[in-house]
Order: sequence, then structure tokens, then C-alpha cells
Amino acid sequence: MHLREGKYFDCTCRRCSDPTELGTHMSSLRCPRCYEGFIISTNPTRTVTPKQGPQHVKTVSADNCWECNKCKHRYQSNLIRTTVSLARCLLNDVSKGDIRATEGLLRRLLRTFPPQHFVMLELKQTLVAAYRDMILRDPNPTRKILNRKTELCRDMLPVLQVVEPGISRLRGRAILSPSFTIILHVREHLSDPPSMLICQYLKFLLYISTYAIFIKTY
Repeated sequence: MHLREGKYFDCTCRRCSDPTELGTHMSSLRCPRCYEGFIISTNPTRTVTPKQGPQHVKTVSADNCWECNKCKHRYQSNLIRTTVSLARCLLNDVSKGDIRATEGLLRRLLRTFPPQHFVMLELKQTLVAAYRDMILRDPNPTRKILNRKTELCRDMLPVLQVVEPGISRLRGRAILSPSFTIILHVREHLSDPPSMLICQYLKFLLYISTYAIFIKTY
């Protein structure tokens, strides 16, 4: 759905042919009937293969309902597209630098979308950029701001590891962003005896540094 709405083409790869998009649910919605399941497409590629013919060209199918994977209630695709379009409009209307309004929109949309939906990922990227700008302006950012930026990056990483495996700039930014917070944690406890937590921090910083070298040479 993300490719269809943003890039205007359909794909039949393993991810796009899977209604859950390899378990990421990047296009799924929360079911308003049972409040437990995800609404997924019954025909994610929207294509049907014709009977034997000389070209075997795939044609678009008009039947593309969405169904809750728990209660099995069905929804028309027009309703899903309208819901996503409205969410995108709300995202475009909010001021990119208004963190309070953006955080409020994130909480509001979480009632309709799972945290890993592509609209939610766009919203989280907007928030990460806003927090980054705030940190650059303030030489002494609060721990709350640093932790929130780190939390948002960690929320996105599991999805990015599936949809953008290996070396990628987006995944690299999500990995590198928490480094400043971790450095502050380590600096605060440098005078303390070595602990397991500090060792874990240092190992993660080493991983981040190694990944940064790969990103620069990619």
C-alpha cells in the first residue's frame, strides 16, 4: 500500500505479497470492532493472473477487501485508503518544529494505526528531526528530551531491520541517533567502578562507531 500510494506502482516481491509485510504490519490498521486484531489486505498485490495465454500479463483485480486477522470482520479498501489519506493530511498540516503538537498527533493516531505503520514511522522521523534540532540549539538538553529521541529511534529499528536490512542510510541514522545520550550516560558514571551497564554501553558505542564507518563508505 505504501508503494501504491507514494510511488504509484504495485510490487509482487515476498514482502509486498505478504499481507503482514513480513510481520511488520506497515500497512495494517487496528480493528475498531474487536480492538485486538489488525486489519490486513486479503489481496495485497491487487493482481490476478489470467488463464493460460501468450503473454501471461497480470491484471488489476477490483476485489481488494481488508479483513481483521482476529474477528474476521471485513472492510472495503476505499475506507482504508480514506483513513490513511486523512492521517497523511494531519501529518502534513502539523508544524514540523512543533514537538508538542506532533507528539499529540502521534498519540491520537496510535488509536487507529499500529506503531510500525508507515504513517507512524514518518511521524516518528519528523519527531526525531525536531528533537535533534532542539538538542543542537540547547548545549545542555534535558535527560527527558534525550531519552525520548532515543526511544523513538529504537521504536523504528525493528521495522527498518526487516524492510532495509544490511547497510542503509535510514537505518544508520536510527542507530547513530541514540549515541549522544549513551555518551552522556557513560560520562556521568566514569568515576564509578566498572559495571555491567557501562560495559554494555561501551559495546554499543563500539558497534555504532563500526556501523558509522560502513555508512560513510557505502
